[in-house]
Amino acid sequence: AGRAGPVGAGKPSIAVLPFNNMSGDSEQEYFSDGITEDIITDLSKISGLFVVARNSSFKFRGRSIDLKRVSRERGVRYVLEGSVRRAGQRVRINAQLIDTTTGGHLWADRYDGSLADVFALQDAVTRQIVRALAVQLNALEASNLTSAEPVNPQAYDLVLRGLALLRRYTRQTMTESRGYFLRAIALAPNYARAHADMAVSYANALRFGWTDAPDETGRIGLYHAERALAIDDRLPVVYFAQGMILLYLNRHDEALAATRRALEIDPNYADSQAQFAFILNYMGRPAEGLKEMQRAIRLNPLHDFNYLWVLGQSHFYLAAYRKAATAFEEIIKRNPETIAGHLMLAATYAQLGRIEDAQWEAAEILTLQPGFTLAEARAHTLQKTARPRSLYRRAGQGGLAAMNEEAMP
Repeated sequence: AGRAGPVGAGKPSIAVLPFNNMSGDSEQEYFSDGITEDIITDLSKISGLFVVARNSSFKFRGRSIDLKRVSRERGVRYVLEGSVRRAGQRVRINAQLIDTTTGGHLWADRYDGSLADVFALQDAVTRQIVRALAVQLNALEASNLTSAEPVNPQAYDLVLRGLALLRRYTRQTMTESRGYFLRAIALAPNYARAHADMAVSYANALRFGWTDAPDETGRIGLYHAERALAIDDRLPVVYFAQGMILLYLNRHDEALAATRRALEIDPNYADSQAQFAFILNYMGRPAEGLKEMQRAIRLNPLHDFNYLWVLGQSHFYLAAYRKAATAFEEIIKRNPETIAGHLMLAATYAQLGRIEDAQWEAAEILTLQPGFTLAEARAHTLQKTARPRSLYRRAGQGGLAAMNEEAMP
């Protein structure tokens, strides 16, 4: 079921901007990015805060920062800025919390320590922000900020390098990232984060179709997810990856439960919020999916086109075809080669009576993938309801009637 209440209502709102790399080596940017992401994750787990998602905050990288603009575009009052300097096995984190309504600094400090104690340094930053904003912590949240254990420095470095590759979202960099995660696991077999990111890499392989053996990919991904949870069951990213894998294995109820658990641990986890909506749509619950997707967009205002896919899908299933068309048109503008986007737009135009436009989309599909068939599309659907058959039938009757007989089974 959906979760009531507007996102961020009555909570202090904050955006964490990418920490500057002050190491004198541009190759160390992955490290400062990793520190930033860890702090975002730590803050996101605090239910009394509204925290903007990582990719919305990182849009400001390398730009002159106008804090008023950050506040206006991200819908936040507070901004955390900082820098990271790494020298050998030592690390220094500088951070400052700014109230954008006044431009005043609520708090600023410097933290020095060994790389092995980097999690403790990050927790110290989070605790200071909590104090500065007078946020009340529940027992679990307080425990999370006092239980950081030393990490193997080499394993931590390898995970951050792997994560930088994973976030490039190509099949090649995904495969390369696993090499770093596996080396981290070899150095520190009980490092939950390394197993977690391995699970994410396999989840992405299923999500983007970067595998020729989906069942085996799912099996390996679930192994690493379960291994991570056996070590630390408080990592929301593991439940997110587990949910994605289970969805693509057509285990919908389990996928929904895993994704819900990610949101219980991290209520500001925008990608999990979007995934929650995605699963609800595929379970035939688009009204709930739409509400959850609107939450995700509030958390991540500069979202990627996948958010628009879920939003458009919700509108389509609710027969709000004009709104659906707007979403799918934006998807194609951002990613003109997406077969699924053209297919959904063809079906949507057909519902609006725009048959010529639907036929144009059909022609685009056949240009991108000659011989494409609706049977092929149906075979890859994730829905467990009869909705997709209806959708593809409507697509065929409308826009895809332009296909030849072989392409119209």
